[in-house]
Amino acid sequence: MSRESSLKKKDMILASARKLFYEQGYDNTFLEHIAKDCGISKQLLLYYFPSKAKLADEVLGKVAEEVKELAQKKMFDYFGGMKDLQVCTAVELKLASLLYLHDEKAMRFQKETAFLALESSASSTDMMSFYDMHVREYDLKLDEGKDELKMIADIFDVADAILLYHYSCGKYDCTEEQFLDYTTEVLYRLMKVPPERIEAV
Repeated sequence: MSRESSLKKKDMILASARKLFYEQGYDNTFLEHIAKDCGISKQLLLYYFPSKAKLADEVLGKVAEEVKELAQKKMFDYFGGMKDLQVCTAVELKLASLLYLHDEKAMRFQKETAFLALESSASSTDMMSFYDMHVREYDLKLDEGKDELKMIADIFDVADAILLYHYSCGKYDCTEEQFLDYTTEVLYRLMKVPPERIEAV
């Protein structure tokens, strides 16, 4: 199988998984459903993705990439391409939260997969480079020798999922705007960003 054909097959599986996870939910979608939708065997699907959790993780990664691209477009449209990393991150966080809060099926998928990320995303190379960029760009006083960055990544991943879930269930009395501001503030407080800078962001 050529590399191009292999990539097409992988993309087809990801597209099918995304569609079925969205329509049926993660818990009610099985690898057999995805394989059937793609017209391939379950064994071939497992060649590309060794588990449903790995497949969901890649789907979530694709959604995160799309949110990042949308945030960059919004930044360009409204601010002429501002390059402030903290502001861009705040926009990404808000857009991702809005996606879940305003789409019942997306929220269901987020709830069902929230803790899958614990095994892969928080301490992954991509996530750590994201946090490292913030530390370098803003000279944040974090002790990398004590795994502080990894702990912050883990804490925020879990906190973000729980806060979204509780807000969507009506646990908080705040407005949506207040909620979105607060979830962004949580990340920057953990990263020891000065309060005046958090307010500016």
